[in-house]
Amino acid sequence: MRAAEGRPLRAALADLEREYGRAVHKRLDLHLPDDAKRTVVEGLCQAPPSALAGRRVREVRTVDGVKLLLEGDAWVLVRPSGTEPLLRVYLEAEAEAQLVALEEAVRALTARAETVAQGRKG
Repeated sequence: MRAAEGRPLRAALADLEREYGRAVHKRLDLHLPDDAKRTVVEGLCQAPPSALAGRRVREVRTVDGVKLLLEGDAWVLVRPSGTEPLLRVYLEAEAEAQLVALEEAVRALTARAETVAQGRKG
């Protein structure tokens, strides 16, 4: 398409942002033991939050992890790695500040889950 139009890719991306809005995204690899990974994912499946970083959770999808669709077209996907002691978290929002707030909320959730998982061991 770009070659046919003879336009730089940046111009095409700018057009898309104008039409659909800007999206910023980030991937986090959170190092957690297997029991903490399970605690996070099970907790999100069984009792998903009604809001995350001040945004209402519109829908929860449980295909390939747990995806929280938030108001304003932001979303968070949490999925455990099957091969490493990692919880992979994918975040998308309309602005960097919103992305930072979502990251902080997810890190707080995982910290609480790790504490719960450690309490089960002790």
